[in-house]
Amino acid sequence: TTGFQGSKAVTIYVQFDRPWRAEVTLRVSCVSQGKLGAEATEVDFGILAQGSDSRKRLNLDYVGPIDWQVKDLDFGNPNFTTEVHEVSREKGKVRYELDIKLLPSAVVGTHEDTIRVHTNDPATPIVVVKAKAQIEADVVVSPASIRLGTTSPGQTIERKVMIKAPNPFKVVRVDNAEGLLEYRSDDQAKTVQLVTLTLTVPPKGAEIPQHVDIVTDLNGERVVSLDIQK
Repeated sequence: TTGFQGSKAVTIYVQFDRPWRAEVTLRVSCVSQGKLGAEATEVDFGILAQGSDSRKRLNLDYVGPIDWQVKDLDFGNPNFTTEVHEVSREKGKVRYELDIKLLPSAVVGTHEDTIRVHTNDPATPIVVVKAKAQIEADVVVSPASIRLGTTSPGQTIERKVMIKAPNPFKVVRVDNAEGLLEYRSDDQAKTVQLVTLTLTVPPKGAEIPQHVDIVTDLNGERVVSLDIQK
């Protein structure tokens, strides 16, 4: 905790190969409290679904002899908005609250911003706050691609993928399969569906599709694409 101040989160990715290939995401988060200093403070929104309207509040506490004040803010990422206001003031102790909002218009991917809090403290005129967020599509297939390896005509190859969504759903069909692929999934609507795909390798010279589209019953047949690698 000497290396940062405020909230911090770390993502750990655990991969499995049995009984089927899958990846599980673990989030470890903590808060380090102490005197406001020059070390950077981190605000991690974590992993969010696309379209999320998320907000984080961070306390900036100062303990010292001067009449400490926040004078200004600098930030540049248009996917974040930031405000600051004073919460309390006692003799030798001041608290400000930094309000950071991630806008729902943020696209899929990693978003980061560096917020510079300008103060009247000559020893620490600028406090740096780093904000970051990982936006995922609301429907995610894992793994995003399957590898077939060495194949021969007529061979059947079975692979399993996991599809996650914020609301319960069912898989209704697989498009672009060229009649070579069959699927099995649970008939009950779930937020996580395990889909078993069985591919029959076509005769020599015939093409295996480079991707298939797994169609769900979400929002008028929401589609997730799965790459096929030879």
